[in-house]
Amino acid sequence: MDSCRKNKFTFFGPAGANALAGFVLGAPPFPLNIAWYTLVMDSEDRKLLQKIQKTVEENNSMLHKMRSSMKWSKFFRSLYWLLIIGTSVGAFYYLQPYVEQMQEAYVLLRSGVGGIQEIGNKLPDLNQFIQQ
Repeated sequence: MDSCRKNKFTFFGPAGANALAGFVLGAPPFPLNIAWYTLVMDSEDRKLLQKIQKTVEENNSMLHKMRSSMKWSKFFRSLYWLLIIGTSVGAFYYLQPYVEQMQEAYVLLRSGVGGIQEIGNKLPDLNQFIQQ
């Protein structure tokens, strides 16, 4: 009996009793054993099994809906980022000539301001001019 407890195998108890009853009554092998058990089960067990089956079907339906929702979410998220990246690249391509023109104008303006500063540096100091 000690070796049976160590291996967690016992012929007594719920599972052992069903196996013993099936063996004595001539129950068929495992796949058919389930069908045999459903034929001899009482009404409370049958109601409980039907309730469990209904719950399992509802859970399965919810899981399928969640999976479908995740797939659509992934598709629309990819489409969203593709649209943002595509719009950015398109806007850069479309606006590039204008940006280059603005850069050239800025460089010219800066060189013009630098030229005016050079002219101002070459002129005598205004304070010295007033004092004379």
